[in-house]
Amino acid sequence: MSRAGPFREILEHIGNLSTFSNAMLGLNYDAAIKNNARVLAEGRIRESLIREAEHAISTIEEYNYGPLKERFLTNISDPRHVFISSDLSYVQVLDVGIIGDDRDFVSGLYVSDADPLDRSFVWKYGIYKPSREGGTRSSRQEKLPTYEEVIEERLTAWGDKAPYWMLINDGNYGSVMATKGGMPYPTFQGYNFVQRVRSEAKQIIQDTIDAVSREIALGVEAGIIVQLEQPQKPVRVEFGRIELGMTEQGKCIQAAVKQYKTGETYYQLVIGGRYAQTISAAELGEYRK
Repeated sequence: MSRAGPFREILEHIGNLSTFSNAMLGLNYDAAIKNNARVLAEGRIRESLIREAEHAISTIEEYNYGPLKERFLTNISDPRHVFISSDLSYVQVLDVGIIGDDRDFVSGLYVSDADPLDRSFVWKYGIYKPSREGGTRSSRQEKLPTYEEVIEERLTAWGDKAPYWMLINDGNYGSVMATKGGMPYPTFQGYNFVQRVRSEAKQIIQDTIDAVSREIALGVEAGIIVQLEQPQKPVRVEFGRIELGMTEQGKCIQAAVKQYKTGETYYQLVIGGRYAQTISAAELGEYRK
């Protein structure tokens, strides 16, 4: 009976299956579980981070704007954001060194000595509203940069970072950081996407550990020891166990794995839970008692 699921995904991740085979042959189940659960969980947490970030920015009008949105999602997609320690005790869902912090944010702002209320007025009525809300500029505001020019200048100053993630996450209402150049406009509540991912990550890790543990346990029970002559070629593995009999020493003989390679069927002969050799379908009958 064919089995799909996390174990199949693990095999695809590892690539060279001999590493996994050695872990199983050495009965190092804990290492096999943690190593493979970590790889799979990191991938699923990355998917969660991107999904939550996409939803978060779509709810905030100011940052749901072409260049800002593109920079934010491009940065969030960096796989280095998510990291799980080898013992699975620590999980990082966002790296501020990659996406930026409050100092990075301020580096992209033009802060003058003018009164904060004056700066806020200029931003709201002379820059933001004319471009984003269809407002009109007064004759005195015609020399001001456009909203598009301001954003381009900020993105250039930020390099490949997107430090405004903090505003998307926490909101700008009452934010000290957001008031560096005056009172923010428009104001909005944060989506807390980082906290959402961090909370979900704990469950993802536990679910992945449970799934990997079950699949490895099933694999070991069935004597699945995969040793491929050409590991670079994809192989479909059908999980199952065929009882062939007993050895003179009373050890169980099993044909544990059916492989499909170049149209032929092979079996991994397992004696007493240990890999013995690979045999063909024609040779299988010789081991039946």
